[in-house]
Parts: sequence; C-alpha cells; structure tokens
Amino acid sequence: CRGIRRLRIVALDLPTSYQRMQDTKGDEFTGRMLGAINSMLVEMMSAIARKDYEQLRERQAQRIEKANIRASRSTPICTSV
Repeated sequence: CRGIRRLRIVALDLPTSYQRMQDTKGDEFTGRMLGAINSMLVEMMSAIARKDYEQLRERQAQRIEKANIRASRSTPICTSV
C-alpha cells in the first residue's frame, strides 16, 4: 500500500500558497495553518468560478432563446425579382 500523496497548488495571486513552500518545518502549527487557509481559499475560488460559469451559460441560453424568438417573428426577405 502506498502512502498518502499531497498536491500543493501554487498561485501568484494567492500569497498563502507560496508562503507555505518556505521552510516551516520548525513551526508545524504555521505550516498546518497556512495549509488550511490555502485549502479554504482554493475551495472558495473554485465555488465562485463554478457559479460564474453557470451564470454565463444561463445568460448565453437566454440570448439564444431571445434571438430565436426574434428570428421567428421577422418577415422573410423576398428574393425573387
């Protein structure tokens, strides 16, 4: 059986993600605290991104529906001369 592997996400605009990479072995509490904060921030950013994505898809669907309604109401253009 293999041991547990952990993935660290590092983002330039998320200082807690790279602060944890500094030497915190002497202070286990700080390392764990930064890890917990980073995990919460990543989860929050993920939830916000998902919500934004869903809103974008909903707005696109509304625009498409509105365009289809407009297209069905418009009179056809006569092409015969």
